[in-house]
Amino acid sequence: MTKPGDLPTTKKTIHELAKKFPEKTYRELERYRNEDRQQEAGACIMGEMRKDREEIFEPGLEEQIEALKKELDLERECSQAGYLENKQLLKRAQEAEGELTIIKGIGNTSPEMVALKKEVKNLKWIKDHDYIFLIDENKKLHAENKKLKEGTVDRARKAGL
Repeated sequence: MTKPGDLPTTKKTIHELAKKFPEKTYRELERYRNEDRQQEAGACIMGEMRKDREEIFEPGLEEQIEALKKELDLERECSQAGYLENKQLLKRAQEAEGELTIIKGIGNTSPEMVALKKEVKNLKWIKDHDYIFLIDENKKLHAENKKLKEGTVDRARKAGL
C-alpha cells in the first residue's frame, strides 16, 4: 500500500520535506516544494500540448491549412492595394489644397486684383455721390413744382376763377 507522498504526482508537505532534508531551512524547503510543483505543472502542460497537436493533425487538414494561407495572402494583397490607393488619393487631395491656397493668395494680392478693387471702390464712390446728387435734385424739383402749383392757384384766384 502506498503512503501519501510516495507517488510522484502527490504533493509533498513541508513536514515530509523536512524529514528528507533536515539541514535545510523552512524557506529553502518552501522553494524546493514550489520548484517541484512548477516542474510538475510544466510537464503536464507539455504533455497536454502534445496531445492537442496529435488531435489537430487529422488527414485533410493540411489542404485546409494551405487554402487558408492562400486566402490570407490574398487578403493581405487586397488590403495593401487599398492602402496604396488611399495613400495616393490623400496625396492628390493635399496637393489640390496647396494649389488652392496658392491661387487664393496670389488672387488677392496680384496687381490685377488690386487694380480691380480700386476700380470697384471708385465706382462705389461715384454711385454714392450720384445718388446723393439725384436726391438733392429731386428735392429741388419737388420744391419748384410746389411753387408752380401755388403760383397757378394764386393766378387763378386773381383771375377770378
